[in-house]
Order: sequence, then C-alpha cells, then structure tokens
Amino acid sequence: MTIADFRATGAEGTRAPYRPAAIAAAVAGALMMALGAGVAARLPWQALGEHVEARSWPVAEASIRSVSLSQRSYAPATGDAPATGLVLAVTYEYDVDGTVREGRRASFADRAGPHDRRLKTLYSRLNFALVTGRTVPVSYDPGDPGNAVLDTGFDWRQVAPAAGVGLAAFLLGLRLALSARRAARVREDC
Repeated sequence: MTIADFRATGAEGTRAPYRPAAIAAAVAGALMMALGAGVAARLPWQALGEHVEARSWPVAEASIRSVSLSQRSYAPATGDAPATGLVLAVTYEYDVDGTVREGRRASFADRAGPHDRRLKTLYSRLNFALVTGRTVPVSYDPGDPGNAVLDTGFDWRQVAPAAGVGLAAFLLGLRLALSARRAARVREDC
C-alpha cells in the first residue's frame, strides 16, 4: 500500500497534533509581530507625511527678522516628564502673490535635544542671513500660504533605530509563526 492509497482510505480527516513547542513558537511569533507593529505605530507618520508634502510646495524668498536658539524646559507632546532641550525661535517675512506674510516656523521640529547638531546648524544659517541681510528660501503651502517652513528636511537618524527595531521584531515574529506552521505541515506529510 502506497502513501497515496493510505490517504485515500480515510486518513484525510486526521491531522498531526501540534506539539507544545510549535504552539509556543506560534504564540511567540504573534507577540513579536504585535510588538513590531506597535513600534511602527509610534513612529512620527504625520511628520513624515508633512515632510513629503512640503517638498512639493512652492518656494519664495524670506527675510529673517529675528532668530534665537535657547535651552529651555518644555513638556513633551507624549505627556512625559518635562524635558530640557534646544528651542529655535524665528520670525521672517515672505511675499506670496503680492501679500506679505509672517512666518514663525523654521522646521518641522523646532525643538530638539540639548546636543542636536541639526538645530544648531539651522540656527547658524538663519543667524547669518539675519546679520548679512540675505534672503533664505521658504516653502509655503499653496492651499494655505500662511503655513510656511524654512527647512523641509526630515531627521531620519531619530526615526531609523525605532523603525529598524520594529521591522526586525515583526520579521522575527513572522519567521517564528511560519516555522511553527511549516513544522506542522512536515509532520502531516510524513
């Protein structure tokens, strides 16, 4: 009697029982996938969307009126304990279709940790423009010209570690879940 004959004579309804190790691997895989999805959900997707959208905004020339970089305590948006960091404050004017507008946002993240180079470099660039009287490019929303930003850059270095951990946890969980399923199929075929 061949394996095909054995299956044809009534074995099609029986399955090999899952072993506790396969169940544990499947549960661990599901938990790792959930952890990875949770980490991905906490990434700044809205800021990334603004950044991508702002890259297509029209550009005007802005005159810097004032700029300052200070170290302050502030309450993070996450509701955690107050943090100390750098805060960039800027005021500038730009012209859109003959209307002079005032802007106050330098970038999508005008607050950063106390040793943030990006904010310090942006401050230096804006302060140089203020002192020399040079203009700087400003991107503005064509649907709402009062919504403008001087630097449309996105700091990938802050997002990359969390994104990497989330992706690694999700892929590891997927591998665990699929390996438990694959082990069960191998036992069924035997």
